[in-house]
Order: sequence, then C-alpha cells, then structure tokens
Amino acid sequence: MAISEDDEDAIVVVTAATTSLIACYYQYFVEKIVCHDSILSGSAHVDEILNGHDVRRQISFRMEKHVFLSLCELLQEKQLLRHSKGVRVEEKVEIFMLAIGHNERNRILQERFQHSGPSTPDEIRENPRFYPYFKNCIGAIDGTHIPAMVSEDEQDVYRNRKGFISQNVLVACSFDLQFQYVLAGWEGSAHDGRILDSALTRSDKLIVPEGKYYLGDAGLALTPSFITPYRGVRYHLKECGGNRPRYAKELFNLRHSSLRNVVERVLGILKRRFTILQVQPQYPYDHK
Repeated sequence: MAISEDDEDAIVVVTAATTSLIACYYQYFVEKIVCHDSILSGSAHVDEILNGHDVRRQISFRMEKHVFLSLCELLQEKQLLRHSKGVRVEEKVEIFMLAIGHNERNRILQERFQHSGPSTPDEIRENPRFYPYFKNCIGAIDGTHIPAMVSEDEQDVYRNRKGFISQNVLVACSFDLQFQYVLAGWEGSAHDGRILDSALTRSDKLIVPEGKYYLGDAGLALTPSFITPYRGVRYHLKECGGNRPRYAKELFNLRHSSLRNVVERVLGILKRRFTILQVQPQYPYDHK
C-alpha cells in the first residue's frame, strides 16, 4: 500500500519522539537472551499479530499495519534500531508499544515474548568484591553542576552551595560508562532529591526495572530503587592500610563507594571532552 505524505509526516514525528525510548526500554527491560518454549513467542507472536485481524493489530500496535512496518523500516534505515540475535526490530517495537500503550508489566512481557529479564552487569558478576552482594545493581546516579548564564533576577536560585551560577543536572549511568538518563535544566540551588522526584514522575521519566536499583549518595532517600550508604558510617575507605573497614557497615560503604565512583568517572570524561561544560557560557540556555 502506498504511503501518503500525511502518513510519512506522522512516521517521522513518531520516530523522533520514540526512538530513544524504544532503545532504552529494550536495553534495560528485555535482555537479548532468548528462552523460547512456545511456538507463538517472540517473532512468531509478532507475525501472528501482523497477519491477523485488523482490530487485534490496531489494539496491539496502536497503528495500522503499513504505518507500523514503515516505522520499523525507517528505524533501520537511520540505524537507530537493528536486528539482534533472535530478536527482530519489529519485535522490539511491539514490546515497546505494549509497554507504553497498555502499561504491560515487565514480567508479563518477558512471558509473552519469552525473553529473560536484565542480567547482572559484567563489572559486578566477574568481581567477587561485588558479586553476589550487588547483583541487582544496574548503575549509579548523581547530580553535577554545569555553569550557566541566567538573568539577574534568577541568579539567587541558580547559585549553588559552592557560590557559582549553575544548573543542577541529574545523571544515571551504567558500569560500562554509558549514560542511561540525563535530566538538565534545574536550578543550581535545587536539591538532588527534588530533581530525582521530578525524574521519576515526568513524561520522559527515569525507569528503574523491577527488582533492580541504582546506587546513590547519602543526599538521596533510601528506597528499593535507589540504595544509599549507611549514614553516620565512614564512607571513603580503602581495602588495606590504616583506613580499612572495621565492621560490616563500613565494608558495605566501602564497596558502595567503589561502585558508585563510576558516575564520577563518566562525568569527568565528559567534562574533559567538552570543556564548555566547565566554564560559564556567554549565552543563556532555555530552561522554561
């Protein structure tokens, strides 16, 4: 079926709005490990919907067949998504559409498509200092201050506790130094906890897979999704020497600090690569 200009425009808009979300969802919610035990799992399920009744297809994909296929083709042409071992692009897109269109839970999608959930990062699984104690940890989270230029009447709220004008940027990263989430634009005086609350409730929110968690500093609230160190217990310790941990809570804080250091490393790499992030720009940024 020929695609009209209106359809092409719609596909472009959908692509721009959802590509990064599809990639992020698939990366963190559905592992590339296939564990088929049903003839209608995975790609077979996608084919059944694609070639089945129009109403069922509309319910699952939230779009007509030709639009769905054109979207998948466009994602591949622009190298935004690609087939992986045992999992086609069409399957990745359907998983995403079921998640955002029908609020399907991760475990339900794992069962329907016969995929396993997120695995333990290699950096943890292969290190006896961290495994199995942090086996469900997927990364670290922290705030960083980027110098900003704002109007005179906004300077008070953008002045951080170190005295300079900045925006407070929330960053989540994995242990292989990959950014997983970034939320910029908050005032330099804003507390990290307040920014995290915003990240968890906004439309483009930070998603933490069920049963997984990030490591955060003591400034954040302890929750099942964000594990912080013990308060009132020494934190920056060493494995050996005169500053060794003396009991279990200090040992936990030591290992927590060693793992959470990844977010400081990735931010250091970013700022060294883009020096503009270390000096106040000569132009304001759009923070409305």
